[in-house]
Amino acid sequence: MHAPLSQAETFGKYRILGRIAVGGMAELYKARVEGEGGFHRTLALKRILPHLTSQQEFVDMLVEEAKVAGLLSHANIVQIMDLGQVDGTYYIAMEYVDGPDLGRILQRCREKTITLPVPHSVFLVIEVLKALEYAHHRRVIRGGREVPLDIVHRDVSPANILVSFQGEVKLTDFGIAKASIKALQTVSGIIKGRFDYLAPEQAAGATPDRRADIFAVGVVLYECLTGRHPFRGQTEAATLDAIREGRFAPASLVNADVPASLDVILERALAVDPTDRYQTATEMKEALDRFFHDAGFIFSHSTLAAFIKGLFPDDARRPSDERSNSAPADRS
Repeated sequence: MHAPLSQAETFGKYRILGRIAVGGMAELYKARVEGEGGFHRTLALKRILPHLTSQQEFVDMLVEEAKVAGLLSHANIVQIMDLGQVDGTYYIAMEYVDGPDLGRILQRCREKTITLPVPHSVFLVIEVLKALEYAHHRRVIRGGREVPLDIVHRDVSPANILVSFQGEVKLTDFGIAKASIKALQTVSGIIKGRFDYLAPEQAAGATPDRRADIFAVGVVLYECLTGRHPFRGQTEAATLDAIREGRFAPASLVNADVPASLDVILERALAVDPTDRYQTATEMKEALDRFFHDAGFIFSHSTLAAFIKGLFPDDARRPSDERSNSAPADRS
C-alpha cells in the first residue's frame, strides 16, 4: 500500500508539511528536517512511486544520476540535498523554492488573457541559461585529473523551472531527468507526456547532447513570449511532425510586442539541425544579453518578484510555512 503522506506525518527523518503534486514518477511534498537547538530546514521531498522502486534498472539510473547532480551547486539550480530510502521506498530531498513553477505562471497569464512581458520572459530565460552554462561545463577531479561530467538536462520545460516570490529562477530535476523520462516511456519507446520539449534528434531516438537543452530553452522562450507552444498541433503526431520539420510561426506574428531581433534568436535556437543552433548555453545567453542591453531594459530579480506576486496575490500574502505551492499535476 502506498497511501499519500498526510500533514504532520513523518517519513524517515522528515516531517511532512503538505503535498505539492503527484506525477508519473513521484509524489512531491513540502517537508521539514529538524536538528539540535531548534534548527530546522524546509525541503522539497520527492517520494518515488512504488512500481518504479521495484524496477532495478530505474533505481540504478536514479541513484547514479542523483549522485552526479549532487555535485552541482549554483544559484540557478535546485540543489539535491539527500537521496535514500524509507521502508524500501526511495526518495530525493531537494532545495525548496517558495514560489510557482513556470507552467503555473503561464497558465495564470492565459487565465488573465495576458502574456509574460518581453523583459520578464528574456530575463527568466537568461537565468535558466546560466544554470545550463554551469552544468554543461561542470568538471570534477577523478583519478587525479580533471574530467567533464557531460551533463545534459534532457527535460527543460516550464514544469522544471521554478520562480520564487523573491524573483529567483531555478532549474530543477537536474540529474534525474533521464530516470524520469525512463519512467514515462511506453513500450514503443515514445515519451508519454514529455514530447513537447524534445529536440528533433531526441524525437528521432538519437542520444541528446547539450544542444538539445538549447532547443528546449528556445521552446520555453517562445512560449513565454507568445503564451503558446511553437509546435503544438491537434494531435501528438502533428506536434512531433512540426518539431521534426521545424514548422512554427515567428513569435512577432503571434505577439506584436515581440521585436524581430528575438525572432532571429528563436529561429537559431529552434533549428532542426543541431549544428545550426547555438552550440552552447553561453552563446545563447550572450545573444539575449545583447538584446536586453540594446533594448535598454532596466530589470532585476525584484521586478520579476513583483510581477509574480501580482499573479499570485493570495499565495504571496500567506507566510511561507503555510504555502504548499500547489502545482500542475505532472511535477514528476
